Amino acid sequence: MPRKLPDNDQITARPTTPRLVRLCALLAAAIVAAAVSATPAAASWGQPFAVSKEGQNALTPKVAVDDSGTAFVWVRPVSGDLIVQARLRSFFGTLGPVHDISPPGEDAFRPDVAIDTDGDAVITWQRSDGTNVRIQARQLSTDNTLTAVQDLSAPGQDASAPQVSVADEGDAVFTWLQFNGTIDRVQARARAADGTLSPVQVISPPGKQSFDPNVGVDANGDAVLVWRSSQSTAVRVQTRARSALGTLTSIQTLSGQNGSTGEPEVAVDDGGDAVFTWRRSVTGVQRIETRVRSAAGVLSANVQQLSPAGQSAFQPHVGVDTDGDAVYTWQRSDGTNTRIQSRARTFSTGVLSPVQDLSDAGQNADSPQVAVDIFGNAAFVWRRFDGAHSVVQARTRTVGGALGAVDDVSVAGETTADPQVGVDQDFNATATWMRDIVIDRIAAALGP
Repeated sequence: MPRKLPDNDQITARPTTPRLVRLCALLAAAIVAAAVSATPAAASWGQPFAVSKEGQNALTPKVAVDDSGTAFVWVRPVSGDLIVQARLRSFFGTLGPVHDISPPGEDAFRPDVAIDTDGDAVITWQRSDGTNVRIQARQLSTDNTLTAVQDLSAPGQDASAPQVSVADEGDAVFTWLQFNGTIDRVQARARAADGTLSPVQVISPPGKQSFDPNVGVDANGDAVLVWRSSQSTAVRVQTRARSALGTLTSIQTLSGQNGSTGEPEVAVDDGGDAVFTWRRSVTGVQRIETRVRSAAGVLSANVQQLSPAGQSAFQPHVGVDTDGDAVYTWQRSDGTNTRIQSRARTFSTGVLSPVQDLSDAGQNADSPQVAVDIFGNAAFVWRRFDGAHSVVQARTRTVGGALGAVDDVSVAGETTADPQVGVDQDFNATATWMRDIVIDRIAAALGP
């Protein structure tokens, strides 16, 4: 019989660096960086523990991690409706109470979460107001107090696909799709740490159907947005930046003129340099591509293809360190099974590392995610089918490219979905996922 997940309120891994000693840690970082980058973390992942409440179904988890804490969000069915719930874990390892985040009475789903350097979480989701689907947001502070729910999108029109990213001091930038009666356009809005909302801004070009908005924010609150937009010859990936004061740059097109694109994502370093990745059809094969944008707005000269030719690749994700050096992951067939792969890119030179296989051969794997610490060390999670169940697995990669062992993170005998991962600056990792035996439940584990 599978072992029961503990509901401990004091589950700890290596202690996370408290805010009071962060400066000392950063000063010491230069001394230890070489050792960190040269040696993969040797410790294995800790015992999985339950995040959502026992006896209550829970779905689609997300996680955000900072030195000061971790924020989990998910969706729970309640009395025929879906509500967004959240829970914080302090840097001491204490799990706080489970909070109902969205109001009752209408379905809320597609939550996203980001966390600032104080451990305060900003959560967004989409929910009907009885007539239209609206984008809403709320902050959950480290003392477990909630702000009021705020409507982000305008009334009278349907909105979808919310995303959020947060600056160090808690200023947040949201993006979503707003249907204007004819097409979906990307919109954005900022929320100051004190809760003040900026005006809504239209981001994508007029007259063009847009898809899949994503946003990244630097340490000062300057944002870079990415989306897909229908053009005359293809659906192309585009970007635009928004300053912390609300100034928008011109739209830049990232992908080539031919071939449909999908799944765009952006990661932004502390200084505002942005790294993009997406999937594009190249002569009938789906390839993972990348391009970068400096904080000054200069695009790299060429689009670079990350995944090898010959087999299609999907589900690209990217994380960056403080210098904009990137680590990517995606899933791709090896001709027999789908494997999880990775590659790194140096921001200053554009040099790509060799492609590395992360998951084992002979096993189908999907749903890859990656998180990167300030030095460029990466933690990956994905889902692998073991012949009877889907198992969450994890692996580490140092900035020098050394891979750790593949670890089974979830409990044997359970079916899993939606793995997610985050890391803090000291490379303490947190993975979360949905696990299912009879009741769907959100589980998590602390990494090396």
